[in-house]
Amino acid sequence: MASAVSIGQRDALTEPLQRDYSLSGGAHLLAVSGLHVGFIFAILNLLLSFFTLLRGGQVIRSVMIIAAIWIYAALADFSPSVVRAATMFSIMQVATSLYSSVRSVNTLAFIAFIMLTIDARTLHDVGFQLSFLSVAAILLWVVPYTQATRQLLPSHSMWRDVARRLTQRALTAIGVSIAATAATMPLVSHTFGTMSLWGVLLSPLMVPLCAIIVGTTLLWVLFPIAPLQGIAAWIIEQATEAMNGLATWAAGSGMLWAEASISRGWCYAIYILLFIFTLILWAWEKPSSSRFSRQLHRKEE
Repeated sequence: MASAVSIGQRDALTEPLQRDYSLSGGAHLLAVSGLHVGFIFAILNLLLSFFTLLRGGQVIRSVMIIAAIWIYAALADFSPSVVRAATMFSIMQVATSLYSSVRSVNTLAFIAFIMLTIDARTLHDVGFQLSFLSVAAILLWVVPYTQATRQLLPSHSMWRDVARRLTQRALTAIGVSIAATAATMPLVSHTFGTMSLWGVLLSPLMVPLCAIIVGTTLLWVLFPIAPLQGIAAWIIEQATEAMNGLATWAAGSGMLWAEASISRGWCYAIYILLFIFTLILWAWEKPSSSRFSRQLHRKEE
C-alpha cells in the first residue's frame, strides 16, 4: 500500500482490495495524482522553511522543491495527472518566490493547453479527464463556497478565531469531497460501470490517512535513521490498516454504491447541466461578493 499511494506501484495489491477502494470512492488514492504531489509540495515547504532565514534562501528552497517535485514525477512514470500537478505546483512555487499571485483556473487551463499541444491524444486518457474534472470542480465550486463560509464565520477573539479556522477546514474538506465526487461520477459510471457516494463521506477520513502514509514514507527516505525505522513502519502500518478497513467496510455494506453504467449521451448531458450550474454559481457569487465588499466598506467608514 505504501508503494501504491507513494509512487503508484500497485502490482502487490490484490484485485478484491482494489475493487473495495473503487466501490468505496477511494480508488483515486491508489493512483498517484495531484493530491499526492500536493502532499510532497506541502511537506517540503514545511521542512525547508528555514531557508527563508538566509539571504537568497527563498530561491534555493524553490529550486530544491521544484527539482524534488519533478524527480517524484519521474518516479511516477510521468503520468498525465502527475505532470499536470507537477507543472501547477512548480508555477505556484515560482509565484511564491516572486511574491506574486496565480489564478488557479488560468493555471489549470494553461497546463491543459501545454499538455495537449505536446500530445493531443492525452485528451482521451481517462486519468487526464478525471484529474482535470476534479480539480476544475474544486476551483470553480469549492473556492466560492469557501469564501462565502469565511464571510459567515466572523471572529472577534483568539478562541473564536481558532474555532472559525477549524470549522472552515472541516467545511472545505466536505466541499472538496462533494465537488470531486459530483464532477467525476458521470465519467466513472460511463467508463467503469460503478457509482459510489461513499467518497463524499469517507474522503475527509481517508485523505488524511493517505497523507500520513506519503509523508512518513517521504521522511523515512530523506532521513533513514535506523532507530526510527520501527516507528515509521508502525505509523505506515496503522494508517494502511485504517484505510483498508474503511474501504472494505464501505464496499461490504451494500449501501451508497451500485454497479451502473450510463451511456455516452447521458454523460454529455449531465456535464452540460453541470456547466450551466457553474455559470449560475458564477453569476450569483460575483454580485454577492460585491455587495459584501460594499457593506464592509460602509462599516469601516
